[in-house]
Amino acid sequence: MNIGKNSNYHKFKNFYELLSEDSIVYVFASNKDEVFSQIDKIFKFCNQHNIIPKEVYYDISNDNNIINKPNLQMILRDKENTDLIVNSVKSVSNYCVDHWEVNTYLKESNIGVYNINQDEFFIERKPLLFWLS
Repeated sequence: MNIGKNSNYHKFKNFYELLSEDSIVYVFASNKDEVFSQIDKIFKFCNQHNIIPKEVYYDISNDNNIINKPNLQMILRDKENTDLIVNSVKSVSNYCVDHWEVNTYLKESNIGVYNINQDEFFIERKPLLFWLS
């Protein structure tokens, strides 16, 4: 379920308030200039909303296949119970097979994906209390 303007959470005016304290910035682009431009945009957003990302990861490639995203692979393998802050959902996945596989890993690891351009979660992270109950 996506937390967005059409969800049960529509009463929230600012979805960024739901971001975890351990949020991670992730950017995928075809060159370093584009990476740093996206990171700058995300950090401007974070500064405006008093969000301090715990870590920043990026991958550079002309091919959006998961094989060419070693840092995203590492996040999927090693991280859990956190949120990814992205400039575009395309950073996470763009191909149908990868999209399904990446979404499965994100949900299993309880990693939310927050898109700053849409002010919504592409993938919802369940609160830790949900897992403890």
